[in-house]
Amino acid sequence: MAKQTIKPNDFSKAINNILEQYGDEVRVTIEDIITDAAKEATSELRKKSTGEFKDVTGKYRKSWTKKINKSNVSVEAVVYSRDQYRLTHLLEFGHALKRGGRTIGKGKVQAFPHISDVNEMVINKVETELKKKL
Repeated sequence: MAKQTIKPNDFSKAINNILEQYGDEVRVTIEDIITDAAKEATSELRKKSTGEFKDVTGKYRKSWTKKINKSNVSVEAVVYSRDQYRLTHLLEFGHALKRGGRTIGKGKVQAFPHISDVNEMVINKVETELKKKL
């Protein structure tokens, strides 16, 4: 940044301009980080949804999508299963059987935690990227 002479009467105006520029840079940086994190979370969930449980048709894997809401004061990204949203909780936490209980013989209806893993990964990534870029 080049040196410039500021009159005492214009000092507050100059400080406000600098803070506005910095605020705009921070907003753009946060938008970029959140958008990239949402894209990465969507692709990770698509990869992990082919894991240990049988997604024979691929509908569950393909249903993962993201929605990004931007405003002047906030950026929000939501990654969700578009068509198979009822199945996400059952797979993540396991479920009760139709006849009652949670056991099949010696075992139980198994949980396949895949969403919480991706959530933790994205939170850590956003935190490190924010610290690095800001």
